[in-house]
Amino acid sequence: MRLLVLDVGGVLLTDALPAVLAEAADAAGINVAMAADAHASGAGQRLWRGEISEDGYWDVITRVIGGDDRNHWRRRLADGLMPLVPARRLASWASRLPVWLLTVHRHEWLVPRLAQVGFASSIERQFISSLCGVVKPEVAAFEQVLAAAPCARNEILFVDDRRANLRAARALGMRVLEADGARRWQDQVEGILDRSWAMETTL
Repeated sequence: MRLLVLDVGGVLLTDALPAVLAEAADAAGINVAMAADAHASGAGQRLWRGEISEDGYWDVITRVIGGDDRNHWRRRLADGLMPLVPARRLASWASRLPVWLLTVHRHEWLVPRLAQVGFASSIERQFISSLCGVVKPEVAAFEQVLAAAPCARNEILFVDDRRANLRAARALGMRVLEADGARRWQDQVEGILDRSWAMETTL
């Protein structure tokens, strides 16, 4: 293996947005389904594709929950993006091969948080949907990685917690690993890296 490509939500960091929307709905005294509907109908994939601004997204949400305390909810969202991988473990992986991100996310939320939790220095490249304009499991999302990869597609290990994304990557010839809630996948990555490292040093 010569390249490790990681998803973010459910893999590197927790997915904080559902909890923030639920908290915002509770604070506004409305059903959480109303906030979820505002997200889905008022923004949906346009948010992740970068077709609306991050500020425009909060315009949609605050019209439903009332008020305009968007900076509060931004802070709550940032605080909710909690690490699922120890920074030292990610740094260890990055010392042995390039680590890239392929994620459906907003760069305004993600990039600062990666720095805050000590991940940024271990990540060589970031393919974030709000900047790239494509979302997984669309083929175009994976093709941008394949076009930039310094190795053959079967030398790439892609880790995600969503099976639709894993199926799409596998169909394109990438090796895949499902991230599990028990974090067993992290030990599996270690094992794959150890085997690859041992093989390369004996050649």
